Amino acid sequence: MSYFCVYLNKQRVKGPIGWYESERKKGVELIISVTAELKKPGGKDELADSVDYTSLVEIVNAEAAKETRLLETLAAAIIEKIFVLKPNLVRSVIVKIDKPNIPHPGFNADSCGIELRKENPNLI
Repeated sequence: MSYFCVYLNKQRVKGPIGWYESERKKGVELIISVTAELKKPGGKDELADSVDYTSLVEIVNAEAAKETRLLETLAAAIIEKIFVLKPNLVRSVIVKIDKPNIPHPGFNADSCGIELRKENPNLI
């Protein structure tokens, strides 16, 4: 079995996202990657048979600009927007969100974050 994916790797955004009010007021840096698995590769050399990278950038930027408490909520919103964009083409989406620079004592990792994968219910 083969598959075809379109991806956006490490889009850097700053948005009002975080559990703490101070994070939402100040804004936090996030690094967001998106992989959209298509049900078939394009074959006609037409953008209509794929997902435009600029659409992924626009969705990520727009959703990251909304006030959100949890990274999980942001990832789910991004996925739903992609399914709406191409409901009969996108089989599944994976969103990975890294949150670097955590302002907590003892935090010494490059980042922390989440990864969410969801299947398109229209194509199951």
